[in-house]
Amino acid sequence: MKKTDIIVDKHRTRERLMCDPAKRAAIARARQRFAKELGADTDFPLTTLRLAAGPSQSDVAKRLNTQQPAIAGSERASTC
Repeated sequence: MKKTDIIVDKHRTRERLMCDPAKRAAIARARQRFAKELGADTDFPLTTLRLAAGPSQSDVAKRLNTQQPAIAGSERASTC
């Protein structure tokens, strides 16, 4: 399997999960729990805010007209 095939399959799997309302809600709850576990005193403030709000890095990237790696880099750069 090629790397591009793996990436395409990953996106298809995400799309299938997000189309199911119950799974979408479970993912949102998991992100919010993770944000709470990180807490306010975390070294990753942007990550905590994004997780608490619910969108994935890909979702944020689409809204900002960029790509997911740029969001990941921004979150890493926001460490204290």
